[in-house]
Amino acid sequence: MKKLVSKFNLKSILKRYVIFLLFLLVLEIFFKLVVFKSIEIECITNIVLFSSITSTIMCILTSLFNGKVNNIITSIILFIEGLLFSIQIVFYNTFKTFFSLSVLGLGDQLESFMKETITAIIDNILYIIIFFVPFILFLIFRKKINLVKNINSSLFIYFGILFISMSLFILNIFITKDKENSTYSLYFKVNSPSLNINKLGVINSYLIDGYRVLFPLDEELMITNIENNELMIDTKEDIEEEIVYDMNTLSISFDKSTTSSDIKTINNYMQNTEGTRKNKYTGLFKDYNLIYIVAESFSEIGIREDLTPTLYKLTHSGFIFNNYYTPNTLSTIGGEFQALTGLYPDSSILPKWRTGNNYFPYGLGTTYKSLGYSTFAYHNNWYGFQDRHKYLKSQGFTNYLGC
Repeated sequence: MKKLVSKFNLKSILKRYVIFLLFLLVLEIFFKLVVFKSIEIECITNIVLFSSITSTIMCILTSLFNGKVNNIITSIILFIEGLLFSIQIVFYNTFKTFFSLSVLGLGDQLESFMKETITAIIDNILYIIIFFVPFILFLIFRKKINLVKNINSSLFIYFGILFISMSLFILNIFITKDKENSTYSLYFKVNSPSLNINKLGVINSYLIDGYRVLFPLDEELMITNIENNELMIDTKEDIEEEIVYDMNTLSISFDKSTTSSDIKTINNYMQNTEGTRKNKYTGLFKDYNLIYIVAESFSEIGIREDLTPTLYKLTHSGFIFNNYYTPNTLSTIGGEFQALTGLYPDSSILPKWRTGNNYFPYGLGTTYKSLGYSTFAYHNNWYGFQDRHKYLKSQGFTNYLGC
């Protein structure tokens, strides 16, 4: 009969831990270098300590059963690791942003772009193969890795390594408590999938992402009062004309009965902040119509004065906003949300916005509608794509047409 329990062998115990640790470190560091082109001390420290914790847990899980079951467990774990890294590299190289569980709300988009998704997988097949190398190597050399059931003393060693790794990991977190965008901030203050992957590693970011889905992070609200004159830049022309412009003010009825501390903070900020000052452009386009084009993935490489004269004129005359950027989250709908509301979107806003039940009094459509305009919206795809037939109404667009 085959032995189901191995004799105490320190070399064999540590070999299992080192193999799992090396597998993880190679994948994490390779991903970091491919995507970010560099690796910092803080990042490598986080990755090593968390990989040590993960590897030790893998050792414990693969020490509880007989060799056959342990091999199956190891194969599943290494396959999932390869899959998780592959998803991130394909998603990043396709959308230039990282995958998070919030993207699962874009199921209709993935279905519509299935052909592009398959193409992206083919384009990144070399990376995918590399991320599955540990899984492939294990299948080939699994007999040389002693995965038989370990005796209790072996588990004590793994639990010892786990305790040391977790202690160092927690210590490392709190050492960075007072630094901006530090390891501590990413765990307790900031919700940023891209920063998580950059500083904490891929596997760790998945766990944080999953935790944030179950227990949303209430990010700290930081408000800084800025004097209005700090925002104004006087030009020689303004000085020569000696024109004093009125202030932009709104009559807002604040809800004094609210019990929400966040709303009270916002109300207090709004009530005690001066409005911006009007300028020579105020009212310049009064009673004009507005045509607003949201062009996804737009690039000036598609513009030439002789071939596309209208686009050329639009991009080379009038007001040019050189420092306007769209968000790198939520794909099309994230940029559209920012364009229509002037607010910055994060992953939590997507499902709420798409229901069409929110009120945006200063959204683009609502603002023009309040001035007596007819508001039209058009989409050159299926009319219900990403629930546009719902949320465009909440934006004040009463006339919507799609395919």
